[in-house]
Amino acid sequence: MYYKKYNLNIESDFDIHTVREVDEDIDLAILLKKRTLNLYFDEEFKIINSRFQFSGIDKIMIRFNKNEDSFLATIHIINSLNSDLQSMNFEINYSDIFIEVKNDEYSVDMRINKSN
Repeated sequence: MYYKKYNLNIESDFDIHTVREVDEDIDLAILLKKRTLNLYFDEEFKIINSRFQFSGIDKIMIRFNKNEDSFLATIHIINSLNSDLQSMNFEINYSDIFIEVKNDEYSVDMRINKSN
């Protein structure tokens, strides 16, 4: 599935759902069903040697603004569908990136890549 709206580009093996849209803000959810999530950053943004790994993740939520001049999004890694208990959240500037969420045999790989 591809999501290409408001300057945000996501390619995902999982469905992408709009769960909240209020005024200029949108929340997207990608449901993972208690999978292990491996988070990778493009070589251009390399800050760690390999990856961040999270166990038992239910969903990825991406909150961003529809304003065409805004390029900030908050990515939430969430453990529980009911309580929105977060393992981690962080902000990205998505003006020059695309996000991939790919199903692997035993895990899910999320990559934040520099656009070509």
